[in-house]
Amino acid sequence: MWELGCGTADISGPFADKHSVIGVECLEGAAKKARERFPDGQFVVGAVEGEKERPCDVIVLCEVLEHIEDPKGLVARWLPQAEWSVISHPLDEAEGSTLSGGDHCWSFSEEDFKEWFRIGGHEYVDSVTIHQGKYRVIIGRGRKIPAVN
Repeated sequence: MWELGCGTADISGPFADKHSVIGVECLEGAAKKARERFPDGQFVVGAVEGEKERPCDVIVLCEVLEHIEDPKGLVARWLPQAEWSVISHPLDEAEGSTLSGGDHCWSFSEEDFKEWFRIGGHEYVDSVTIHQGKYRVIIGRGRKIPAVN
């Protein structure tokens, strides 16, 4: 399992005791906390956009796409490498919003969310929308579309 933008590894970390988990996080303090919380995982500091894609069972892209310059490029590179995908981001964030300290580059709709899976060659499986204070966040999963022989 790979998690790009893993933060303190709330999503991938609990799997590290029984599975190979690699998380990439741009903030040293968050990566350090992830290593403390889940010592069986590998949590490194780096730019998610610069990380070379690799084959994996699961790719987790939660609360990261709205922060990076080329989210479509990242999805197009990583999802085809994974059997399963887990993606989340805020929905329909107002332009100029400061809800996340003003560091979001993008605002995405539910249609955008479903498009990530198509871009990456995955079929959309399901999702749930969660109201989180002034945010609405969508989280869902997809799986690689099997090759037709």
